[in-house]
Amino acid sequence: MASNPKQKTAIVVGAGVGGIATAARLASAGFSVTVLEKNTFTGGRCSLLTHEGYRFDQGPSLLLLPGLFAETFADLNTSLSAEGVELLKCDPNYNMWFGDGEKFELSSDTAVMKREIEKWEGKDGFERYLSWLAEAHRHYEISVREVLHKKLYEHLQSPQTKLSKASVCAASV
Repeated sequence: MASNPKQKTAIVVGAGVGGIATAARLASAGFSVTVLEKNTFTGGRCSLLTHEGYRFDQGPSLLLLPGLFAETFADLNTSLSAEGVELLKCDPNYNMWFGDGEKFELSSDTAVMKREIEKWEGKDGFERYLSWLAEAHRHYEISVREVLHKKLYEHLQSPQTKLSKASVCAASV
């Protein structure tokens, strides 16, 4: 841990993407950081297992929220490109295979998605999909604003938190 007794220390549990990003941000802020990981490897879901000559990605299957990855690198005074990271667009984005040999193809091409969704969900399926995407985007924006871009202590100080509500209830008994 810290050799300087006045240096702030932190312990991060988990060496997945979130744990490593948190540890890097804390270290960049001057903390002495120790990362604890239960596995013999780092990366969490961004890892690979091998067994009897086969390779198994543990995930993630899709790179979601690339903007948050860019923010993390910016917080550490660098960028994805400066670190040699290039995000490549794959098409199709993802295939879901079913036991009967059928597949559902996820694509960023709107025409392909319309065809795929209507094949499985009927003529009005694509409109329902677009409605679902709009709702999911609203949830995403709220999550980023209210959770991801706030510090833990801000959540604990908020009167809307369960912890605060529990304290108020306990005090009134």
